[in-house]
Amino acid sequence: MSRYVSVKCACCNNDFDKTVRRYNEAIKNGWLFYCGRECYSKHKTIAKNLKCSNCKNDIVVSNHDFNDSKTKRFFCSQNCAASFNNKIRGKRSEETKQKIKKSVLVFNRGNNYIENYEKICPVCSNKYVPLRDSQKFCSKLCVHIYEFGRGFFTKEEIISLILEKSKELNETPTKKSCKKFLTSSINLFGTWNNAIKACGLKPNINLYPHTRLRSADGHMCDSLSERIVDNWLFSNGFIHDKNKNYPESRKNCDFYVPLKDLWIEYFGLLGDNKIYDDGVEMKREMAKKFNLNLIEIVRDDIYPDIKLNEKLKNYM
Repeated sequence: MSRYVSVKCACCNNDFDKTVRRYNEAIKNGWLFYCGRECYSKHKTIAKNLKCSNCKNDIVVSNHDFNDSKTKRFFCSQNCAASFNNKIRGKRSEETKQKIKKSVLVFNRGNNYIENYEKICPVCSNKYVPLRDSQKFCSKLCVHIYEFGRGFFTKEEIISLILEKSKELNETPTKKSCKKFLTSSINLFGTWNNAIKACGLKPNINLYPHTRLRSADGHMCDSLSERIVDNWLFSNGFIHDKNKNYPESRKNCDFYVPLKDLWIEYFGLLGDNKIYDDGVEMKREMAKKFNLNLIEIVRDDIYPDIKLNEKLKNYM
């Protein structure tokens, strides 16, 4: 009696031999036969080429997702799904809008919720129902009038304000330096950089790129340079904490060595940006006010060679 049974591959339909034991096991469990891993993987990952139900862009949908779907509607993004579903649902009735508004009020106010609670806007004197207790004005327009004494900015006014700020700082202004009209700029131009380009200025390079790197002792660092300093402290026996707050302040210090009471800061962008320099000066003043032993590390201390031995030789 032969120990092998001839079967067909479920993917490529080629004949191949299977042992009797494996054949019986597959028949018992209802498994398909595959001639190799490539056919198995290919058959399992077959998908359908479909069109987005909203924008008609080409999308790929797995058989599993297709079979599980009740509506057979598929989308290329969450935006398309929301747009399509909003069209189907149509406009909400006034009754539904009131129910949603009430649920938002109850959620925001919690136990402080009062039925038909109203406030009077200090700008236009109209009555309104606040979404939360901290809401002081009935609309964004009234907020703008209260802060600036006038209505919303126009594009021309935003350009004029940005150019004035640029002359004052003698450089391309950043978001932080233009907080008063930042929201209006983004609303009118789409992004802050678009507003800067409309003024004929060159957008700033991102001086604070968001990176998260793990050091040798497990601390999370915001830059490669910060990780170099962290690793050096760890390898040289400086047991330290990360991002310890200064006394009576929410600002924090990069590294704090409790056994030696050392406050160590890495000022990697010192001299590159006025706002950054102002923050450095603020930390220096806090260190002086509370008599803290502040050690400042700059780029030249770690590039091209690490020279922290010289900086911290009195504490080693």
